Amino acid sequence: MKLLVIAIISLVLFFPAYWLFHSVVGPNWGAGITAVGMYIFFPFLLLKVWKSKSENTPIEVALAAGELSVSEFNILDIAEIEDLESGELHYIADIGNDKTLCLRGNYLFEAFDQRRFPSTKVTIYFNKKDNISYGIECRGDKLIPLKQGLKLRDDVYETNIVPENLEVINQPLLEVMSRLSKNA
Repeated sequence: MKLLVIAIISLVLFFPAYWLFHSVVGPNWGAGITAVGMYIFFPFLLLKVWKSKSENTPIEVALAAGELSVSEFNILDIAEIEDLESGELHYIADIGNDKTLCLRGNYLFEAFDQRRFPSTKVTIYFNKKDNISYGIECRGDKLIPLKQGLKLRDDVYETNIVPENLEVINQPLLEVMSRLSKNA
């Protein structure tokens, strides 16, 4: 909405500015100065000055609303699963006490690209109301995931066999992996 208002104001103010510059520097220079001013400088200036609450990042909004949660996990072992449809990688992690954690989503991409993930100690920031993950912080040693060649078809997701992001399963990692491999 803000961009639309700025565009309309720039268009409306073009004509009075042209009239002003036309009488001072002539029609050609007046048009050029007005075009640069109204279509480049004026919107840039308004965007810098006009701050709105909608410019907050989703994590800042969740923090302000009291919906931001932080979970820390110590990962003992991790397995990599590839989604055949999208090519994305999902991770199933052993977090001890015969519990397995599922990690999947776009928030993993940055840490993975920077070669920090998978790690032995991770902190995950997420919205506890909407279960949206904002990011992951890797603070442990680098782990090498188990590569079992497990690739999931798209129809497997419809059967609810694949755990959701941040879902903790009360089964050891190998049992979860064998259950997924039977249905892959």
